[in-house]
Amino acid sequence: MQSFQKPENALKRADELLSVGQQDAALKILHGAIGHRRFRSQGWDSVQETIMIRHVQLCVDENKLRLARDGLHQYRIISQHANIQSLGKVIAELRSRAEQKLTQAKESAAGASASPKSADAPVLPGQGLGDLDSVADSPEDLLLSTLQIEVRSAEARGIHQALRSVWDVYKMVLDLLRTTPKLERVYHETARKAFLFCKENQRPQEFKRLCDVLRSHFALILKNRHKEDYESLMRPDLHLETRMQQLVVASELELWRECYATAEDLYSLGLHDYFLKALRTGQDLFHNSREKLMRWLAIYYEKLSRVTWVAENYLFHALAWIKLLLHVKGFKKNASQEDLQAMASVAVLAVLSIPISGAEKKPGDDAVTMGEGMNYGSLEQQKKLTMLLGHSTLPSREGLKAVLFTKDLVSLADENCQQLLSLIESEFTPLKLCSLCQPLLDAVSANPLLEPYVYPLKRVIFHKLIFQLSRVYATLSIKHFTTHICTASFLPWSHAEKLFVALVQEQQASSSSFGSASANSNANLSIRLDYASSAILFETPDAAAANTLRHQLCNLAKQIDKAVHMICPGQSMEERMDRRRFLQELPARLEAETRRMAERTRATHSRRLEKQEEQQKMEEERRRKEAEQRRVEEKQERERREEATRRREERRMQQEKIKQRSETAAQMLEEIKKLGTKASSNILIKGKQLGDINIDDVLQGNVDYDDLEKAQMMQLNQERIARLRQRRQNFRRVCHFIRACREEELPLLIRWQEEQLARDTQILLDMQNRHEEEHKAAFEAALEEKQIFEVVKEDKEKWVAEKIAVRQKDFEQQAQEQRERLLHVLRQAKIQRARARKEEHLKKLKIEVERKRMEEEQKKYLEQLEKKRQEEEAKAKRLAEQAEKQRQRELEIEEKQRQLDLEASAALRSAPRAAPASPQKVEGSISPASSVPPSAGDSWRKGDRTETARRRVPAQSQGRGEQDEGFERWREGKVNSGNGNDEEKTRPRFRVAAAALSEHLSAGKEGRDEIQNGDAQKPEDDGFTTVSRNRRK
Repeated sequence: MQSFQKPENALKRADELLSVGQQDAALKILHGAIGHRRFRSQGWDSVQETIMIRHVQLCVDENKLRLARDGLHQYRIISQHANIQSLGKVIAELRSRAEQKLTQAKESAAGASASPKSADAPVLPGQGLGDLDSVADSPEDLLLSTLQIEVRSAEARGIHQALRSVWDVYKMVLDLLRTTPKLERVYHETARKAFLFCKENQRPQEFKRLCDVLRSHFALILKNRHKEDYESLMRPDLHLETRMQQLVVASELELWRECYATAEDLYSLGLHDYFLKALRTGQDLFHNSREKLMRWLAIYYEKLSRVTWVAENYLFHALAWIKLLLHVKGFKKNASQEDLQAMASVAVLAVLSIPISGAEKKPGDDAVTMGEGMNYGSLEQQKKLTMLLGHSTLPSREGLKAVLFTKDLVSLADENCQQLLSLIESEFTPLKLCSLCQPLLDAVSANPLLEPYVYPLKRVIFHKLIFQLSRVYATLSIKHFTTHICTASFLPWSHAEKLFVALVQEQQASSSSFGSASANSNANLSIRLDYASSAILFETPDAAAANTLRHQLCNLAKQIDKAVHMICPGQSMEERMDRRRFLQELPARLEAETRRMAERTRATHSRRLEKQEEQQKMEEERRRKEAEQRRVEEKQERERREEATRRREERRMQQEKIKQRSETAAQMLEEIKKLGTKASSNILIKGKQLGDINIDDVLQGNVDYDDLEKAQMMQLNQERIARLRQRRQNFRRVCHFIRACREEELPLLIRWQEEQLARDTQILLDMQNRHEEEHKAAFEAALEEKQIFEVVKEDKEKWVAEKIAVRQKDFEQQAQEQRERLLHVLRQAKIQRARARKEEHLKKLKIEVERKRMEEEQKKYLEQLEKKRQEEEAKAKRLAEQAEKQRQRELEIEEKQRQLDLEASAALRSAPRAAPASPQKVEGSISPASSVPPSAGDSWRKGDRTETARRRVPAQSQGRGEQDEGFERWREGKVNSGNGNDEEKTRPRFRVAAAALSEHLSAGKEGRDEIQNGDAQKPEDDGFTTVSRNRRK
């Protein structure tokens, strides 16, 4: 793959490839540029954004979304710290490109389906297609595609591919942005677009998967909400808006379980809490929070009412409608009266539609919860529904009916609904109940909003009728029941029988669920249909009969007591006297009762304290045991999680290895089959044909590229030899065939040639005759025309001569003008050529002068360089000679020094003892006259003593201090070797030698410095010099 050092070059090359229609090559170049290390290391810039936009466009066009996923992951790493909004822009372009492709596919399909055949059964463009998450082009699908007939049209396949691309893009974006801060708005916009995609294309399965994905992402955010970057991902307005649209789309797709789960998500997100907080504090929690929360809560109640209606949970359906009506009435100030009336009517009918089971109960009877015996699931589910609807306690039919009256919602309802409520709940008219309710139900059914409640209302009215009839009748004929009480216009007998059976089953279930006491209080109705006598038998149980008898006896006692007071009013005086005596005795009894109560209170208090202490001890013991148990369980759970994590990681790594090996094997098998496509049926590799080789053979190492190449080369050679043999046979056969054809056609060709020659000869003769005749006729006509024009020949010649004379003058004048113009043009051209030659000559002269000047400058520069080089070489040579002379002189000086040292030591040892000199002379200035006459061995003390002392300089390898110190030690040794007189005599001499030595040391140092600085011109005249650095070391 071609690589580029700069992303700009890759973008330019991709544009060039796109201009010639090579989208695949352009995509490869852009993907390679995105994966290049320079693309990641140089940081974000606008060129990278342009490359990514072009990359995602090509990925969508070429249906290669895996490359788009890889590119987006790379780009997120680059832009998340520099410019994260650029990633959002690229994702928006990716979404719009995929949606545009889907729109185009739908338009093309719509144009193709506009034919009369497709107009009879219009189908939604995305409906009825396969699962979008299924693996495309799997081996099974490829095998089935070769064996089955393709039923779908090209437009349907195009729509399916476009739908799948859009769905994959949505999943990719949501997975990429699930934990990306500062792009949470793009994440929620993508989720909402995915909801609309599922709704418009009728994709319920994809909608369910999308909801599960969003829940898992939110769980991940909650798990990591303590991190700083995750705070922006917890914005309530975005989550609430997304979940609200999810709720709406779920209800439109009629996915009621998903709708209920979404309602739970909204409640867990704190929809009610945010709404109450906005009302109490009055602060804006987010932009337009009050208006949004009001609208969202209304939608929430409305969708929950639909969910409960589909589940036939009429009790909570009524509660949801009441909540919705109270919400709209309390917070929507501009609500019209018609809307409030319609909603109030629905709420009233929803409450009336709650089924009645068993005998009618009083408002305080709570023996059967949840709608008086209706089975609405477990108690936990009922509490959850109550919590979702924001209700404090479990609702009941009587409680909801009381809410209608206390909140004055009945007065807002329609008149027919109010009358129905009065007939069903208040009046006791068993014989006329159905006939009175029938016209009201007909009026209700005329309203489309209220029509669904007609049948539940008839069922409630029927149950109410049966309960009222059971109080009045013990036996009732079926004929009388169907003709006078419950006519067929209200409810057919077939439906009535089913309701009878359902009522009996509910009573039995109630009695078995709530025990004997509850059964005695609720299952107080027993109905039996006697078809032999065509009668309905209302059999009341014993408990119900006893309860009825007790109420009758109580009423009878009350009535008798009133009659006695009316008949004998005097007895009331005696009762007042008894009461007065009771009140007089009351203080004494009260004091005793107070003491007794105080003692009882103290005893009760002490027992309560003892019991509290005991309970406290038991509670502490229980807490201790629970804490210990909790610690043990936490430890076990932690160990279990660690073990599960370790096993999961090992399993994941093993699966990744297997997957990697499988992918490598599949790729290798694909390459093998690509190489062996032409002769796949004949190639044998280790006893197997190429078509029989699978992934297992490649994984186990039974097949490799070497075997394939050998088998392929063998097969290709065999095919080449077979082709050559076949070509030779074809050549021989064609040669024989052509030879036979030529032998057979030769006489035919000769005969055809003769016939053709005869025909051509006749045609030629005819053409010549015809030409001669035509030419003769033309000649005769020309002669006739000449004789006619012979009369005017003189006039014609005269006229021609006149015209030629006139035209001759004009011609000569124009020719003269043309010659003058030509001469002028020639002169100008000659002048231009001369000027050009002059300019060219001047230009050449200038170039030549410039060339000579540059040559002179170059020659001078080279001469200067050569001179400088020669000077440097001479200087280096001179320095080398000086160094060599210096080294020779140093060696000579050292040799002479050793000889002088030996001579001096010998002279000192052999010198005679002289008389001590006068102190004045010794202490005076040094001069040759004042010294003692030298002996034979003291020649070094003569006039050449300065030169001799100068030569006695030690080598430069010793320091100046070391030379002085050694000389002093030597002098002291020489002086001390003699007597005192000798010391006095030789001391001035050594002082002279020391002075000379110091003078020559300083002179040698100055000469050495001059040699090192390169300033010494005459090394033979510079005096004493020093030794080299190597010598000194």
